[in-house]
Amino acid sequence: MGTNRISGDLVFLEPLKSEEKIQIIDWNKDPEVSKYTEPWDFSEIDSKSISFGIHDKISSKLIGDVGISSIDLKNKHAEIGLTIGNKNCWGKGFGTDTVKTILKYCFEDLKLIKIFLDVWVENERAIGCYIKCGFKKDGILREHVFKDGTYHDKLIMSILDREYKKHVSPTRNFLSLKGSVKSLRKSSDKKMDKNILSYVKDAR
Repeated sequence: MGTNRISGDLVFLEPLKSEEKIQIIDWNKDPEVSKYTEPWDFSEIDSKSISFGIHDKISSKLIGDVGISSIDLKNKHAEIGLTIGNKNCWGKGFGTDTVKTILKYCFEDLKLIKIFLDVWVENERAIGCYIKCGFKKDGILREHVFKDGTYHDKLIMSILDREYKKHVSPTRNFLSLKGSVKSLRKSSDKKMDKNILSYVKDAR
């Protein structure tokens, strides 16, 4: 399951280097960064896990990490988790692009059929990101984590390969439709379906 660079629109992913792990650990010492995470270390990574550094595609700088764990090739599913450690990169789409990029790798390269994750119910920004990427809510793990003197619930979310394909296909379908309309315009076809023209105009 070895791999090199995996490219997205805003980020690229590469296997974490030893020196980069130090930066990841330092970022996780920041209470804001680790607010919705639990203590862990890189010794927990095993043969069923892959850990990547998240890099800004323009500057190539490390901005966080993403991992695939509990990889089950028999049942074809795995778990993902990520952290954007560089707070200057928050709210700029890097997290969403990272999720889309790792999903593409999981479904198209590893040929898995399901990806799942857990997220603290208080972490509304992350939940919104996962929903935007096509994840569905599966259920709640009640009072699952004890941190800062209280128990916290966790939300389990997942996405299936067929849902992933449907989620990424609307853009392709729209571009195909737009190209067809452009072709029809060139041929000055006066019988063009007005509903199609209206759809393209509204979708711009």
